[in-house]
Amino acid sequence: GGGVRVFKASPTLSRVLITGNNGTTSGAALNIWDSGTVTLDRCTLADNVGSAAVTATSGTNVVVDSSIVFGHSGSLSGTGTFSVSYSVVQGGAVGTVNLDADPLFGDGYGLAVGSPAIDAGNPDRDGDGQSYLVDADDRDTDGSRLDMGARATTKASGGAFFTFNGYDWVLADKGQNCASRCAEVGRECK
Repeated sequence: GGGVRVFKASPTLSRVLITGNNGTTSGAALNIWDSGTVTLDRCTLADNVGSAAVTATSGTNVVVDSSIVFGHSGSLSGTGTFSVSYSVVQGGAVGTVNLDADPLFGDGYGLAVGSPAIDAGNPDRDGDGQSYLVDADDRDTDGSRLDMGARATTKASGGAFFTFNGYDWVLADKGQNCASRCAEVGRECK
């Protein structure tokens, strides 16, 4: 692989950014060979040159969750099995709530304002049956639903809340009851 090669291993890659590599024969970003299950959790694979972004051999399972695979000649290929959810995949991917759209990258492959990947990641990443609305470990650092990709977007406007002078400030839409907005994001209103 141009960026990373996984051989006879079952790693979980979390918040990993793989960009600018050249893999002309197998996996411009990631080549998975003779492995068990490889998990891409909130990763960004972008602008790698050569073959498809990810290639996987037979018997390999690739789990792609809340990630972005964009800017390659192909996205996911090979004889392995791909399970994709809540992700942007150029060219599309079968699975749960996936997008085939430009993620609108900003600086350093973060997400620009208006990106369809903001607040669009897995709402129950840990699979415990509780969404980000009540489960803090299913949220980004700004308290909102997970973003797709390696770089979470911190929002001071339009997001759920932000911290200023040691206080959490909850942002409500015009006309929205502040107490109901606090409850939505799991914060106490004062």
